[in-house]
Amino acid sequence: MKSLKIFVTIILSSLLIISACKKETEPFDYTYPTSLINPSDDELRDFYEKGYTIINGDLKFYKNINLESLQYLSNLTTVNYNLSFEECPNLVSLEELSNLNYVKGGVSVDNIVKLKNLHGLHNLDSANSLAIVNNSGLKDISDLSNIKSLSWGLSIIGNDSLQNLDGLNNLDCSLSNLHIDNNSNLQSLEGLENIRRVSFRFSISYNAKLITIGGLNNLRTVDCWMYIINNEDLLNLNGLEKLDSIIDFGLTIKNNNSLLNIDGLSNLQSIGGQLYIQDNENLLNLDGFNNLKSIEGKATFWNNTNLSDYCGLSNLFLLYVYNGYLSTGFNKYNPSRADMLEGNCSQ
Repeated sequence: MKSLKIFVTIILSSLLIISACKKETEPFDYTYPTSLINPSDDELRDFYEKGYTIINGDLKFYKNINLESLQYLSNLTTVNYNLSFEECPNLVSLEELSNLNYVKGGVSVDNIVKLKNLHGLHNLDSANSLAIVNNSGLKDISDLSNIKSLSWGLSIIGNDSLQNLDGLNNLDCSLSNLHIDNNSNLQSLEGLENIRRVSFRFSISYNAKLITIGGLNNLRTVDCWMYIINNEDLLNLNGLEKLDSIIDFGLTIKNNNSLLNIDGLSNLQSIGGQLYIQDNENLLNLDGFNNLKSIEGKATFWNNTNLSDYCGLSNLFLLYVYNGYLSTGFNKYNPSRADMLEGNCSQ
């Protein structure tokens, strides 16, 4: 009996030793299992000291006045949902994110007032969407140069110090949404040369110093609304020469007070919704519509105080028999549908 007890003890001890060895040799799971929402400094330190590199959830910082550094995120390579920084007034840099290369969801940098550049995102090559919004001190987005695809959309909005979009040059894709709005010192859209299609909504609006939209050289199709609104210094639409169709909802060009012509739309053949040309006080003619074959909805020309030449629409009326409603008013010349059909397209 004593021998049996010794034997059992030896077996149990062996099993415990084998189990312990097995645990010691099991590989560590570097995936943090859940989201980190406004994590405390202790939580971030724990994330760093345990060697996590992947977050299987969101990483979000929101109205966090205590966040000054991202030092404990220097190992982070992957966020499996969304990454966002919003209203963190004391955060001055993203540079500790230099190992981050993949975000499955969206990346949002919103109202980080001390941020001057996006250094730290220079290895990021893929995300679902990117929103750079209301960062008043941001001057440089060149560290986005490794991003090649954004399946959902791109929003550059309210960045008052930003003058160009250099850094987006490698973005080679179609987007669901493209919003370039309220950037008061933005002068050029160069950097968007490889965008070929916007499948939902596209807006260029309230960019007071935007002179040219010449960075959109390969844009061919916009599926829904296209807005070009309140760009005070915009002289023309050069850069849109490859755009051939707006599939649905329509085109609005409004309150661009320096706009002289729309010749950049010379390849546009169809507008699958309505056309609004309104409050562009220096627009002289519509020659850019020479190749336009169809407008499915109403065509409105309103309060363009120097617009007197509609001959760019002659083919639309005379060759392609536009049957929609023509609305003109408070322009220098306000032709009726009958005037257009009779060839009285200018004054």
